Amino acid sequence: MTLKISAAANWKHPSMSGMKNVERQLSETDYRQFCDAVEKGNETTAHNILAKNPIIFEPVLERVGHHAMWFKNKPEIRPTLTNGKPGQIPDCLIAGKGSGGVEWFIVELKSPKAKLFHPGGYFSSEANKGLNQLARYMAYANEKQGAIRDALEIREFKTPQGIFVIGRRDETDQREDLEQLKSFWRSQLSNIQIVSYSRLVHAAAEVFQRRTGSS
Repeated sequence: MTLKISAAANWKHPSMSGMKNVERQLSETDYRQFCDAVEKGNETTAHNILAKNPIIFEPVLERVGHHAMWFKNKPEIRPTLTNGKPGQIPDCLIAGKGSGGVEWFIVELKSPKAKLFHPGGYFSSEANKGLNQLARYMAYANEKQGAIRDALEIREFKTPQGIFVIGRRDETDQREDLEQLKSFWRSQLSNIQIVSYSRLVHAAAEVFQRRTGSS
């Protein structure tokens, strides 16, 4: 389905002053560099390109984002406390607007080299750590919505969903049991999407093709 992309002038919003308006285009250079970073398993480079081009996430959001998107890299949802306790800083915060309104997403990124599953058929230690961290961010953000609205200057902030990015699709391509397990956990984690970097590469291609007019 082809989505109608609104002009940038139509989706600026004063209540999102703490967020960056997302540009709808992706340059060929950034597209190629993102594909290369994923292929080489370079998490830092992949993250930097996603921060520069958060429109790559739009096809993953499904219901929202085609009317408008806003983005913040490394949002400090809880500052470092005076007792030295560290703050809470997710990798990304995304807001997407669709016909039903604005939805919010906290993103946790792991390495393209990381594995979602242990060969034995359960979540890897890195996946468990990342999912638990994302759940903590989401729980805090849900409880402290008012404080986050004030701190980040986003008056429309509300209960976020989660996007967990890890590994590549080839991990489950040859293992039907792991693909079934992944599908099961997707259904159980109703507020968290588990997304591979391969899916983001596909999303980047979709965004880039809009710009070039190719199919």
